[in-house]
Amino acid sequence: MNTTSFNFYGTRRKFYLPFLLLAGTILFSSFAAAQDGAPVPQFKQAIEVNPLRLFDGSFQLSYDRKISDNWSLLFSGIGTYASEGGYGGNYLKSQEDNLAFYDNSGNWYSPSLITGFGATIQARNYLYTWSQLPAGLYAAPYLMYRKVWITNTTSYWNEGTLMQDDKIKNLDVFSGGVLLGGRIGVFKNIYSIDFNFGAGLRLAKYTDEKNFTRFKRWTSLDYSGVLPTAGISIGILK
Repeated sequence: MNTTSFNFYGTRRKFYLPFLLLAGTILFSSFAAAQDGAPVPQFKQAIEVNPLRLFDGSFQLSYDRKISDNWSLLFSGIGTYASEGGYGGNYLKSQEDNLAFYDNSGNWYSPSLITGFGATIQARNYLYTWSQLPAGLYAAPYLMYRKVWITNTTSYWNEGTLMQDDKIKNLDVFSGGVLLGGRIGVFKNIYSIDFNFGAGLRLAKYTDEKNFTRFKRWTSLDYSGVLPTAGISIGILK
């Protein structure tokens, strides 16, 4: 997905601000170049990845296609495999207080693996362009769906042997909102940097429960409620 929740804790806190400052600097430089009458590049599509998603054990790929003079459609897919000791290990630790639980026997289950997939669609209306779409400043409504499996594990001793037991919870996440952002071409307009921010309504539901989650921390994977979002992607323009 091209949007990423503002989880300003742990690893992500260290990486968001430099990326956004860099994007703002390049955006200002591109705008100044456009005002100087530089040649207008011609684009029709962009293919990008979100590098920040690696820190929660995910890979996100996006494809944006021009459909008219002022509009483009972006489709984004995400796959997640966050495990202890691998990419996303720190993210798992940060989610322990949010996702861990006691069972009826008093055993403590904490997250050891998060897997899943998801998709996002954005309809981007370009408010200002310094080249042909899909590059410029835009506003975009978006819709997102994500399916997640959360494996929680407990350890216990049985007749001198250390045993483990897993419980898997199935989570559906729905989200919709509005973004403001910009995409710019760099290095002779071969590569692109795309950044955005906004807000949306997020609804999370476990398949074995009737209602959406309530009273969750806004940093939790299973949070339901209004949520600020931000994203940054890098890729190529064609």
